[in-house]
Amino acid sequence: MNGQGQCEYCNGFFESGTFDKDELNGQGRRNFTDGAYYVGEFKKGVRTGYGRYVESDGDVYVGEFLDNKYHGQGKLTYASGNVHNGGFKNGETNGHGVLSWKNGTEWSGHFSIVQEIYLSIDGQFKSVNGTVYVGTFLSVLLPYEGYENFTDRNGVSYYGLWSISGPEGIHNRTTKDGTLDQVRPFIDESGSLAWTNVNDIG
Repeated sequence: MNGQGQCEYCNGFFESGTFDKDELNGQGRRNFTDGAYYVGEFKKGVRTGYGRYVESDGDVYVGEFLDNKYHGQGKLTYASGNVHNGGFKNGETNGHGVLSWKNGTEWSGHFSIVQEIYLSIDGQFKSVNGTVYVGTFLSVLLPYEGYENFTDRNGVSYYGLWSISGPEGIHNRTTKDGTLDQVRPFIDESGSLAWTNVNDIG
């Protein structure tokens, strides 16, 4: 088939748009058997260029594609309501981006995949109450991992060990005027950062 047309297969697979030698080439639409569909640019039957892909689970991506994968600049709106706007590479978040959660919190910085398992974010996290956490995060779901810098909404910074359950051990605290002391921070019952001065322990 050449030119404008459409094809519907017995398994429910459907294509329409501009064809060249029986392959979509240019603008077109492809419906998948699982309910997902893509509308946008094709190159020799492959999603390449700009388009919109609605996944079967409700996630929606609008942006650039290469070889059937998210690649370039795009916006991925998850079915949960969270939104990632920024760079993608080979189907994964990569480069500068902003991940906004529907509860109002926001991650921004450089996103990359580490060891094909973990999502690393080198940037900052803004909570709904204005607290800012600055450092390198491993996975959006497990942000506090390793030695990190944390800056609260008053401009006081902390450096120490964080785990998935929160801050651990002794941290160095630096106030806005440069005063340095040591504290043992923790997350209180309300989910807010609190601390105890090391000299007051005991």
